[in-house]
Amino acid sequence: MKTTILSVFLFVLFSVGVPAQSILQHFDQNHKNSITIVRDAKVDTLLALQKAVNIAENGVVGYRVQLFWGNSQQTSRTKAEEVKARYLALENHKSEIYTIFESPTWKVQVGDFRTYPNALKLKAELEKQFADMAAYIRIVQTKVNP
Repeated sequence: MKTTILSVFLFVLFSVGVPAQSILQHFDQNHKNSITIVRDAKVDTLLALQKAVNIAENGVVGYRVQLFWGNSQQTSRTKAEEVKARYLALENHKSEIYTIFESPTWKVQVGDFRTYPNALKLKAELEKQFADMAAYIRIVQTKVNP
């Protein structure tokens, strides 16, 4: 059975025109079912280039959990600072918190997530911690730090 799976894998590998030596370094008989994948050095170069682009663009598109949003010039700044202090007082706060002013709106956002499901996990935790504000906590798509 194991030989059949390996044979099918190698057949598919050869049928798509990719040389097996560039992908498979070796098949170790002592460690059955283990394959070592060799990554071309160009992949590391491309990853470094993408990282530089992300930094130059001040982040990548991702998600944050928004704890507060208000546009009352008289009270929103104070409320944003209170929400931020309350978050920082939590024993298990792990994510970065941001107080953002985009005239005339004050926002408090938490986290730098590349995927929606990760932001959703934090949102669920924060809804428990901030039960009085749970109805207003939401996930927003924005630029996040890489």
